[in-house]
Amino acid sequence: MLDKTFTAVVEDSIGNVWLSSYYGIYRYLPDQQKVEHFTESDGLISMQYVENSSLYASNGKIYFGGDRGVTVIDPCNVQLNPNLP
Repeated sequence: MLDKTFTAVVEDSIGNVWLSSYYGIYRYLPDQQKVEHFTESDGLISMQYVENSSLYASNGKIYFGGDRGVTVIDPCNVQLNPNLP
């Protein structure tokens, strides 16, 4: 994962770290030392995210600005697509 360029980094309310990139969005779960990669097949509207274009809102949602609009993530309700293409 460290060979990627990240455009924004946001920590959610339970300590997971969300990273946007030019290749989708990643979630790092430090307690499990696990990285999950989200792409368009998981419901993202874009794969390329703009540098420093993120917001952790008071409602707990995370917003990432991408080349096709804004992706809104609710960290409590995110799951990887079990049906890989």
